[in-house]
Amino acid sequence: MSDQKFLDGMIVKSPHENAPDFVLGKISFKVDEVIQSLKDNSKNGWVNMDLKKSREGKLYASIDTWEPDSQSTNQESKPKPDMSVPSDNEPDSLPF
Repeated sequence: MSDQKFLDGMIVKSPHENAPDFVLGKISFKVDEVIQSLKDNSKNGWVNMDLKKSREGKLYASIDTWEPDSQSTNQESKPKPDMSVPSDNEPDSLPF
């Protein structure tokens, strides 16, 4: 994807070959650069990042720029309750 955005002043590296299995990688920050980049890319005080692996197997992080459609609402994604009335042939799900 050519539309990926990256945080200035941040480097993601694969773990050292002798690192334990629970170490997934290393992240380094150049403080002055990353602070400015965080300020420049924040939305409502947050910057979301995606940790990814390239085709060559190298780790990297890109800024998550996804935003929900303005037409979509949370109500559309919630399942609607079943308002149907059980027929006489269907047992009630209530224990009484």
